[in-house]
Amino acid sequence: MGVSPFAKALGLAPHAEGGWYRETWRSSLTVETPRGPRSAGTSIVYLLEGGEFCRLHRLFFDEVWHWHGGGALLVHMLQPEGVATGVLDAARPQFVVPGGTWFAAEPAAGASHVLAGCTLAPGYEAADFELAIREELLVEFPEAGELIVRFTG
Repeated sequence: MGVSPFAKALGLAPHAEGGWYRETWRSSLTVETPRGPRSAGTSIVYLLEGGEFCRLHRLFFDEVWHWHGGGALLVHMLQPEGVATGVLDAARPQFVVPGGTWFAAEPAAGASHVLAGCTLAPGYEAADFELAIREELLVEFPEAGELIVRFTG
């Protein structure tokens, strides 16, 4: 898939989990964490076009999502009690994904795109990111098989 005009206009690059992004802020302050020193915080602009999705992944620290425009975003989380889906839109402009939670996201039906922001404190480092392995999640969350198959690959 080529770069969408919207992604190009915003200067976004392809993201490893799907969609498009650009880091917009990285604190110059450093904090100590259980995983070593990290920036005190980071933020990105994140775009999903209709039909695109953010693959199942998890981060070690909490991630705050901020809605900036477009349609609603569905955030699917795998939890011990089952799948929980949060909605990010004009009426609910912030959503927190707790650290360690497997999650995926997609534009709601009919949305041409969703423009969001993601903020992490402490800040994002690749060592704190894990992309899901389908077979492992199917064993851990067998009741969420359809979602796991859809958002891994």
